[in-house]
Amino acid sequence: MIPYAYSMASTNERWLFEQSVALVKKVHNTYLLNEEGICGIRCHELARAVHHYLPSTVVQDGWFDNVEHSWLWTEKPCVSGLKIIDVYQPGSYPQVVCVDYAAASLPWRRVYRCTLGYTRDDIDETVVRELIRLMGGRS
Repeated sequence: MIPYAYSMASTNERWLFEQSVALVKKVHNTYLLNEEGICGIRCHELARAVHHYLPSTVVQDGWFDNVEHSWLWTEKPCVSGLKIIDVYQPGSYPQVVCVDYAAASLPWRRVYRCTLGYTRDDIDETVVRELIRLMGGRS
């Protein structure tokens, strides 16, 4: 079965999604060391690492319902027909999902909430660089 959002995606959006899945698979069982010890990977750093390889995407910081969250837009935010590539959707399997944000009949506009221009100030750049390295490239 082909998910609805994927079936409505352009060829480029499908390519972005497939590349995102492949990149996340390279780090899906990874735990990293930080100053406090072992840490898991947060969506905020993972989205930025994937964006490093897919620079046409746009990182968005915001909320998934009431949870602070980060994801990728396939183009500039607030464009008609927009898709979200969520590389770490809370409580979801599979981990990477393609969301048709423009579908008015779906609840996504109430679930994915953001303020354009809002950027988190607690991004661990060391984690981002390590994820980029583990995905196969240089930061």
